[in-house]
Order: sequence, then structure tokens, then C-alpha cells
Amino acid sequence: MEREEAVAWLEAYRRAWEGADTPAAAGLFTADARYRSHPLRPAHTGRDGIADYWDRATAGQRDVRVRLGDPVVDGHRVAAEWWTTMAADGDPVTLAGCLLLTFAADGRCRDLRECWHEAGGLHDPPPDWGRLGPDPGDVRGHARRWAEGYERAWRAADPEAAAALYAPDCHYRSEPFRDPHLGRDGVLAYTRGAYATEADQNPRFGTRSPPPPGPRSSGGPPWSRRAGRPPSSAPRSSPSPPAAWSPPPATTGSWSPAPTSRPTAGATDLTRPRSHG
Repeated sequence: MEREEAVAWLEAYRRAWEGADTPAAAGLFTADARYRSHPLRPAHTGRDGIADYWDRATAGQRDVRVRLGDPVVDGHRVAAEWWTTMAADGDPVTLAGCLLLTFAADGRCRDLRECWHEAGGLHDPPPDWGRLGPDPGDVRGHARRWAEGYERAWRAADPEAAAALYAPDCHYRSEPFRDPHLGRDGVLAYTRGAYATEADQNPRFGTRSPPPPGPRSSGGPPWSRRAGRPPSSAPRSSPSPPAAWSPPPATTGSWSPAPTSRPTAGATDLTRPRSHG
């Protein structure tokens, strides 16, 4: 997938969310797509499952404003931050999260996973939010080596090794609504405190690449046309969730959250829909 295609898909996703447009949202996904709106929840499966989720999730949302960060594109996989303010069931809230997307050959998403946090009130993102720096080259290799080192440091509760993975002038934001820890010394102070509260930690980072998509079909990306709900003849996907995620061996890995980061939105349930996260 080219970066321009990823940006176009994300823009269509933004419009669908802001407009509570369930047919447009469902049309961005393959017929057998999986949509995991929270790491610890079952996935919504197929366009019908996704459409049902969106109907419920957006029912109580008003004045939705979605902002998207620069996407990271690696072949048919894309990651992008998002920052959303809204009135949810009448209450002002801010949601900050990250989409992890895998695309099919026709440009539709076949797998969505996201992590997110929620805070009361309407908040703007920090000044450094959502922007990518210059391409350092060999991003995949750098990311894998960095994450392998971070996994080892976290498992060994070695804050010095963790801090050594950061640039001297880094910003380490352990949760979207907290102030960042500044510089390598700030990271060291934070990880010392975090690791001191943990025991028997077993971080596992997912780096297994899904299979690449098949040949692209003709006709351009689906969001170049108005995406609609699939016809009634389309097969209905099974609502059962996929098998549990199987992490790779401990010697491989990719990015992980901060050691003591807690999913503050984890208690939010669709019985009181708040977000697509």
C-alpha cells in the first residue's frame, strides 16, 4: 500500500466516524474483516458485525471531531494515531488511540486492532503529537532491534538498559494524557520507578507478519466511490471471535507500551458506547 492510499483510507474513516455513517464505515472493510476495538475484547467479524458495532458505538455520540496523525506504512500494514473529542451520552470526553491496520489487495482493510485511552473533558493533543520525523532508513530493522532490546530490559527489570535505547533529547509519553518524561534521564527515572513496582513481568511483542495480499483488482480504491453497506446477498460472517493471539518467542519483538501503562478505558463497554476504541 502506498502512503497516499493509506491517507485516503484514514480520511474516509474520519468522515464516517464524524458523520456516524455506518454504511460508509462498513464499506471500508473486506467481507470477512476482523475489527478488534480493544485488545482485551473479542473482534467484531465481517461487515455485518462491524456495522452492528458502529450503529451501537456511535448512537450516543455528538459533535465528534477526529484528528489523525501521520501514518506509518509498511507494505500492506499501516499504523496511525488518532485523537477524538465528542459529547458521549451528553458528557464531553476525549479519546486518544492508535489504529493498527492490515489491508487486502483491493485496498480495503481486512484486520483492524486499536488501543485507546479516555479522559473527561475536551483536550487538544500535545504539540508533538501525530508527526513523523525524517525517515532514518531501515525502519523495520531499527524497530525490531529496538524492541528486542526493550523486551529484554523490561523482562530483566533493567532500567539502565531501557533508558539506553532512547535519544538524549527524547520525549517519553507513557500515557496520552500525561506529561512526557524528558530526555534519557527522565526515561531512567520513570522506568526505575515503574520496574520497582513490578514482579514476574513477561512482556511479549507481536512481530509476526500477516500474509501479503493477493493481486490488486481493477477499479481503483473502494473509497474513491461512496462506500455502501454490502448487498443482502453477501454472506454473513460468523460472529465468533478468532483464535487468541499467539505471541512470538521472547527473543523477537516490536514496540510495547510503557511498563506501567494501564488501559484506562478498559472498563468502558458497549453497553454505554463511547468510541470506536
